Amino acid sequence: MSWRCCVSGCGSEGVPLFRIPKFNESLKTALKEKKKERRIVWLQKLNVKECDLNNNTRVCSRHFASGRPCKNSFDNSHPDWAPSLHVRNSVFDRVVQRNISRHSRRLERESRTLEKNSYMAYLL
Repeated sequence: MSWRCCVSGCGSEGVPLFRIPKFNESLKTALKEKKKERRIVWLQKLNVKECDLNNNTRVCSRHFASGRPCKNSFDNSHPDWAPSLHVRNSVFDRVVQRNISRHSRRLERESRTLEKNSYMAYLL
């Protein structure tokens, strides 16, 4: 079977496709709630209704800044926590690009802080 991206107007072919996240009722409460929240955000951004989904519904890599969704369900500050590129309009895409650079700067700051703290611990 040939899968296609579910985003309206996306004609991408030959690129990686990803399933919309699912959540399982048997999961622990915090994880279940995060996965449920993530699924709702995905559906809102893609403008897809729950009833329109099936096991073959996919989103292509074109809609993620890094080319794939974030693997960590708890890191909702990550720009690829949900599809964000080419899903609504160009103004929205500019906001997403700002969020991507903001996220990168945050990761750099955290890395520098970790290095500084480990260096200070080494000196003591």
